[in-house]
Amino acid sequence: MHSNQHSPNLPPDIFPPNFEEQLRICEENKKIPSIILTTGSFCPLHKGHIYSLLDARNFLESKFPYKVLGIYMSPSNDAYVGHKAKSHSFNKFFLNLKQRCFLIQLTLDIMIENKEIDQNFFFIDSWEGNKEVFIDFPEVWAVFNESFDRKYAGFKVFYSLGSDMIARMSIDVHKPKEMPLLVTERFLDKIEKYKKWLIDENFSEMEQNKIYYCLPSKEYGNFSSTLLRDCIEKNEKMVEELVFPEVAKQIKKFYEENNKK
Repeated sequence: MHSNQHSPNLPPDIFPPNFEEQLRICEENKKIPSIILTTGSFCPLHKGHIYSLLDARNFLESKFPYKVLGIYMSPSNDAYVGHKAKSHSFNKFFLNLKQRCFLIQLTLDIMIENKEIDQNFFFIDSWEGNKEVFIDFPEVWAVFNESFDRKYAGFKVFYSLGSDMIARMSIDVHKPKEMPLLVTERFLDKIEKYKKWLIDENFSEMEQNKIYYCLPSKEYGNFSSTLLRDCIEKNEKMVEELVFPEVAKQIKKFYEENNKK
């Protein structure tokens, strides 16, 4: 069932290109159309953010009858990130929404040029970031889910998060029953934890609980925005592993500009 109704007050800013055609192909191939949504400060973005989302896409498409039509990144608003920066003592490394989105897009452009990702597959959505008050991820997911469900009944919106985040929260409190979580384990040495699902390929429990666990294809478990900020401040060579040189240069430029104000 298709519908072209969409409220301009709801995300996404952009639907995947050739959306209707992709939905038709999904129907022909008996695939369930879906997107992956993630939120966060991205202050700043590092390569691990992108790699984990790609791993999540590959996992869904290889183990389940889903076809991922796009990946959406929704940065948090400046008030939330600013408060986080002050409370976690990285105030001098605060980046505003415009700067954070610029760095995300720059990273995506480089990866497209390097043929690491396809063009028009990753999208930066500003609905959450432009809100004056903090919007928690279940509400962000809910409005995305509503928008895509209006386009195609039965569309799946997966919310992607790291295993470190899911360990810190109460799923029963935060997660709407119909909300599918896509959890990426960042550390390869924790594979035993998921042996039941991933080695024996018993995925029925994931479908039942709507919590899907996938493992990384690369070792990026130590990647974090905290580590990136520290490496940039100390001018350590590891910065090159965390971000592309052009991105690192732009981050430093933003830091310099912001701290002159």
